[in-house]
Amino acid sequence: MSHPILRRAAFPGAVLAAAAALVLGASTASAAVPQPAASGPVVSAAAAWTPPPGYVRETAYVGSLASCETKGAEGVANGAWTAYVCHQEYRQLTDIWMLFTSLYVKK
Repeated sequence: MSHPILRRAAFPGAVLAAAAALVLGASTASAAVPQPAASGPVVSAAAAWTPPPGYVRETAYVGSLASCETKGAEGVANGAWTAYVCHQEYRQLTDIWMLFTSLYVKK
């Protein structure tokens, strides 16, 4: 049987080791690139997608597909453009990935 003082001294080290493993494990998981949804709007890398012929980029939104759709429909309704496409893509900002939605319009 071990001495009670030795058991107490070994316990905090085990807690620190377990905490370090959790922190290191969490940091690798948070560094993963978000995966696009299987269905719904187009989500791709910036270099992999080009707008259809005749479309120009009007504006961009951070993650808001609904805002893009609303602005696109309003532009068609008031005659500012004849058609629109909302395109979503992940962009890396420093150490995080954010979803941007760009509005492309056909005048």
